[in-house]
Amino acid sequence: MNRPIQICALILVAVGCNPAPPTSFLLRIKEEAGSKWKYTYVMNTFIDPKGMTPEDAKKHGIPGYGSAEVKGTLDMEVKSVKDGKTTFYKISHTSSATGKGIWKEQAEEMMKEKPLPTTYTWDERMTNVNIAKEEYADPMTNSLHTLFPKDPVKVGTEWEYQPFPAATKKSKAKVVAIEKLHGRDTVKIAMNIPGVVGDENTLTVWFDPKNGRYLKFESLSKSSLKGQVSENHLIQDLVE
Repeated sequence: MNRPIQICALILVAVGCNPAPPTSFLLRIKEEAGSKWKYTYVMNTFIDPKGMTPEDAKKHGIPGYGSAEVKGTLDMEVKSVKDGKTTFYKISHTSSATGKGIWKEQAEEMMKEKPLPTTYTWDERMTNVNIAKEEYADPMTNSLHTLFPKDPVKVGTEWEYQPFPAATKKSKAKVVAIEKLHGRDTVKIAMNIPGVVGDENTLTVWFDPKNGRYLKFESLSKSSLKGQVSENHLIQDLVE
């Protein structure tokens, strides 16, 4: 072995032979039939009509202040994978619900309700394929309609996507970071969602490209209407 090759060999031993981590990722759903997992969720919401006139509050059906916090779990199961489409079965379990003002009674009722299952189908680019165009569908999934671009992405990549079939405007998405979450490398995607009720609608998704599953998402919606302000904040996170 000549000396340059010996030097290169010594360098490889010193730094290790592990390849550099990838800098670009193809975002695709990758699931197998029968897979099961769970998310926790926390939703905080409030509405305050303090700046509205009594007439406006009555007109818009807002009788007074209300706030609520709801916690629970989402049990997920893949029912089938066929022709590039994955059908998910989801059931939500509310573990706690507390409310104040106009939402106190609603929170109490939520604790009495039985969990209702939901079935929906995504293609590999996270397009919700079993939803009528005039419908918004499940609010836990409608903002993820046609999320992933055709080409690989890296930090700084931006693209537009259709947030839900009835949307008149496209939303913008951007890869803002590669972050470790639950011991995995995830692509962190930040989205701005126009064309729905509210002055500010954002969604952040942490997607595991290696295993083809989102690990976490966080949504925030703020709106104001003639002196009424409201906010809805939802965090959904994988249970290991």
